[in-house]
Amino acid sequence: MSAPTTTVTGTEASSPATASSSISTPTNTAGVPAIFVIQPGNSGYYKKGQNNQAYVGPGGIATLDCSKAAVYIVFQEQLFTNGQLISTNPDITYQSFAPSSGGVGTITTSFAIEGNNLLTWQNLTFVDGHAYFCQQGDQVNALFCGLYYQGGYPPNCEIVSLVVIPGKKASVWLGMIKLT
Repeated sequence: MSAPTTTVTGTEASSPATASSSISTPTNTAGVPAIFVIQPGNSGYYKKGQNNQAYVGPGGIATLDCSKAAVYIVFQEQLFTNGQLISTNPDITYQSFAPSSGGVGTITTSFAIEGNNLLTWQNLTFVDGHAYFCQQGDQVNALFCGLYYQGGYPPNCEIVSLVVIPGKKASVWLGMIKLT
């Protein structure tokens, strides 16, 4: 039995969303704008009101200012920000959690949002079958070679979870961000 998941449905980014809970494999948020809260560790549980809460900003740079958080959209298992696709290529050990400046990579899926609003990036080419995320200073990175890779991850990169705040909730919880 897999973890509970929350499915948010909508036909396009501007359409209203409805949520329902179920027991199934991780599902995607179809075209619903969201921001990511950086949560220390790999638990993925958002702690509302936590002091010094950081958000993923443009270019994968962490920001304490929620009004500067980047807006992301998961659509058909792909992740977009500012109209650009998040992707990577095989044999990459890690990269900034941002669209590639060198063009779209060959690995563009599978992004999903699990029941605890944790963003996952799953692909059979990644060690352990999924990416991990870490924060090094202000930079958020995606790691593709498992947690215990000794061959060249960024130094002092602390494992984090990227917790999704869907558009409707983001405007309520954060007040100053309006996602429609």
